[in-house]
Amino acid sequence: MKMNYFKIRADFKYATKGRFYRIFLVKEDIGLGELGELMVDVFGGTMEHFFMYHTKEKAYIPSSWMEQWDSFGSSRNEPFKDKTIKDLPEKFIFVYDTGDGWDFDCKIYKTIVTKEFEDDEDIPTGFVLDAKGMGIWEDNIRSLYAYLEGEIDKDFDGEDEERGIYKPWNFDIKKYSEFDDPVDIEELNDKAMYFYPISEEERY
Repeated sequence: MKMNYFKIRADFKYATKGRFYRIFLVKEDIGLGELGELMVDVFGGTMEHFFMYHTKEKAYIPSSWMEQWDSFGSSRNEPFKDKTIKDLPEKFIFVYDTGDGWDFDCKIYKTIVTKEFEDDEDIPTGFVLDAKGMGIWEDNIRSLYAYLEGEIDKDFDGEDEERGIYKPWNFDIKKYSEFDDPVDIEELNDKAMYFYPISEEERY
């Protein structure tokens, strides 16, 4: 059995290029709901928040936002519920936890990657090829910004309430420099292999 995949590179918009990114493959017919969940998953997030997509012409958003966002440039807004990766342009911005700053510059590579599987083999939704940066620090992006901008010493192992510096609750770390430790690609691929999307009826 053969399966075709698109290759995507996603870089955190507010970090130096090459410091915090994921390069991965996704099924060529993947829906935008499933794609967004997989992206959050391989970036270490926990789906505590919604996500959306920005292109030059469109903002693809959850269906539940349509009425609420009607007064905010509604001509650009479309629900992503029935959209697939083929509806996205080559370059787009993926946004998780809208307004908090988890923005990722993404590029879809035109070359299709074909992989072969045994007939009785589980077909992965995607594969991570390369990665840097620990991942999304849920509800704690201020601390990550501070670390990336050099406001936190790399060997600091505490918290600073006065400055709003706290360790992420979704990663177990001692020193903040662990953000830049090598990423376990095999572990990320385990997540992709056993990824189960939330149904559209439940979330979108």
